This record gives sequence, structure tokens and C-alpha cells, in this order.
Amino acid sequence: MQATILSSDFYSRFVSHNIKTTFQTLDPYSKDILVGPIEGLLTPGTTKATTLSQ
Repeated sequence: MQATILSSDFYSRFVSHNIKTTFQTLDPYSKDILVGPIEGLLTPGTTKATTLSQ
């Protein structure tokens, strides 16, 4: 799986600064929050992914 590789590189380039700012507002650790959704789709059980999904 390329989930780990994608999460860091994919989000760094693909996610717009607008969304990044929104995530930073929710949690100062934007990277953890951003990595959550992608990894959560492949490996369900991620706390942060679940929080964002609901």
C-alpha cells in the first residue's frame, strides 16, 4: 500500500491552503488531521478519520 507515502506527499501538494487553514483551526497538528482521512479510508479505525467522517 502506498497510503503512507501518499498521505505526506499527496496532501502537502494537493490540498489547497484554504482547506489546510480550516484543518488547522480544528487541530493545531494539521498534518495528523490531514493524514487521518486518507489512512482512515484504507485502514478504518483511525480516531481522527472517524471524527472527521462524523
